[in-house]
Amino acid sequence: MAFGAIQCALHPDAHDEAKKIVLITKCCIAVAVEIFFGVRLVLSAIGLRPDTAWLADAGLACERGVRVNHQLQTSDPHVYALGDVAQYASAGDRVLPYVMPIMTAARALGATLAGQPTDVVFPIMPVAVKTPAFALLLALPEPGTAGHWQASEEHVWRFMADDGGCRGFVLGGKQTALRAKAMQWLAA
Repeated sequence: MAFGAIQCALHPDAHDEAKKIVLITKCCIAVAVEIFFGVRLVLSAIGLRPDTAWLADAGLACERGVRVNHQLQTSDPHVYALGDVAQYASAGDRVLPYVMPIMTAARALGATLAGQPTDVVFPIMPVAVKTPAFALLLALPEPGTAGHWQASEEHVWRFMADDGGCRGFVLGGKQTALRAKAMQWLAA
C-alpha cells in the first residue's frame, strides 16, 4: 500500500482481527491497526520533529502542524491527528509537543472515535525543562493575552494580565519546587 512517497506493508505476524501494517520511512517507524469500531486505519508515527510535507501532499491543511479542530479532526473529516504533529484549534492554533497535552488529546480522541464526540480542552499545563545546568518550569499565557512579566523573587516570574490575574509563570532552579503554589496563582 502506498501513501504518496510512504510505503506500507502488512506485518507477517498480523492476526485477522488486527491487521497490523508496518510503515518504514527514513525518519520514523509507524504501526497501524484496524480498529473494530469503524476506524479503517490508525497511523502512529514517532520522530524527533513533525514532518507535515506528506500530510500537505495528501491534501490536509497544514501550517506549523496539521491543523485540527476541537475534536482533533483534520481538514479531511475522516482523518484525525494529535501529538507533536497537531496544530490545535482549541489551544489557539499552537502545537503542543509535550506529554500532558498529548495525553489530554488522546483521551478526547478515544471518546470521539468510540462514538462520543468530545472536544479536547487543555487545562493549564506547565512544561518542565529538565537540564542538568538549570531546571525550568514554564506555564505560558495564552497567545495575545495583554499583560507583563513580573519578577517576584529570584528565579520566579509571573505573567500578570491587565485584569490583574496571574496568567503564566516561569520557575527556575530550586524554585521549581514551588510548582503547586504557582498553579494556585493561576487558579486565583
